Amino acid sequence: MTFSSRLLASFRTGHKIIGKFRLALYGKILQGEAELLEQHDRERCVSVGAFYQLADGIARETGMPLEEVDKLIQNMTAAVDPGNPDSVKGALQSFGLLSTDQGRLHNFLASQTLLGDQKKAQVHRVLIGRGEGMDPESLEWVKLGPDVWGEEDTAQLPTDLINEIQQFLLEEKAAMLAAGKPPAPAKKPRRAPKSSAGASTATA
Repeated sequence: MTFSSRLLASFRTGHKIIGKFRLALYGKILQGEAELLEQHDRERCVSVGAFYQLADGIARETGMPLEEVDKLIQNMTAAVDPGNPDSVKGALQSFGLLSTDQGRLHNFLASQTLLGDQKKAQVHRVLIGRGEGMDPESLEWVKLGPDVWGEEDTAQLPTDLINEIQQFLLEEKAAMLAAGKPPAPAKKPRRAPKSSAGASTATA
């Protein structure tokens, strides 16, 4: 075990098993995890704004109450390919929304796609930062570093497992906020410079 691994392990308070993964419990989030969560929070605000712009336009066009518009948007986004402009136009037509601004629907779909990508990035950071996987042959826990587990592996995980691991991260954040703790370091500390006599100049 490297020095950085031993240092990070000193923050561990236990483990939580989710599916075939075992995740270290710290009662806080790592610095890299915190950065991804902040990005996700910012994009969620953008997505909410895009949703209300789209919903307002549909409500004005159809006279439907927002509760029904919400369900309509959910059904419509499930049937459309965000990367295909013809699909966006076709979805509006099939749901009888011929006058709705295609740009608003496209912006909302783009924000949803980005949120999904960010969720996978959070889960990937959790897995390689604090995760172990059960080896199906040896039935032993294997540390999931970047050399063992790639982003393409995370992308293939079932949606419900992605959601459960993200929820685990949110619970660790909630525990940190409740205790008033700062995020734990995630990077290997730099080696302290040495004096001409070869003694470390690091302070306690």
